[in-house]
Amino acid sequence: MQAVAPDVKPKPIPPALWLLVQLLIPIVGVLFLDWNLFGLIYLFWFELILIGLFGLLRILTALGGASPLQGLLARLGSAAFFVILYGALLMIALSFSMVHMDWNSLLGELPTDNRGLGPSTWVLAAVFLLEWLGSYIFSGQYRQAFPLLELFRVFALTLPLAIIIVFVLSPYAQKLEGRHANTVVVLGILLAKTLIAFLVERLPEAFSGIEKNQASS
Repeated sequence: MQAVAPDVKPKPIPPALWLLVQLLIPIVGVLFLDWNLFGLIYLFWFELILIGLFGLLRILTALGGASPLQGLLARLGSAAFFVILYGALLMIALSFSMVHMDWNSLLGELPTDNRGLGPSTWVLAAVFLLEWLGSYIFSGQYRQAFPLLELFRVFALTLPLAIIIVFVLSPYAQKLEGRHANTVVVLGILLAKTLIAFLVERLPEAFSGIEKNQASS
């Protein structure tokens, strides 16, 4: 009698590892490539777009324990709701940023004073793609994920980042220029942003733990 090999699912890469890689990109830019706050704002805006894009993919592929056809309407409805809300959030954040920022200075400094910014955006996009494929699709996490929870997860990640861009970075971008003038501020912002993202990524584990405790009781 031939033994049947157990169906072993690959373990997803811990969210903390992906967050560490995302954190290292702007830190390297600030400490070693002399990025100013304009470069950091550009990278954060690119990250906002990536969060929205891959958040939409997570919503569309979240099965919630059902078959692909059973939850199709719920996924499409959640995706449409997400696109409207996320688009409104981006427009509000962009309008607030335009009030405080000197766009002529921004466009003039990006190519010269922020070395490696273009390749860094591609690296960040690759990190998001690998995280979505490795930790969400190939690990099978999408089978148990719920569209609405994924929607709330995206906004929990996005709102702190949008607040940082609008109320912290944009008003002080012209005031904190020069080599190492903004290092402490930037590192503090990056660490706070990473801590918030780490707490958000732990929310699904917390919910699953609560459900297990309720089921056992």
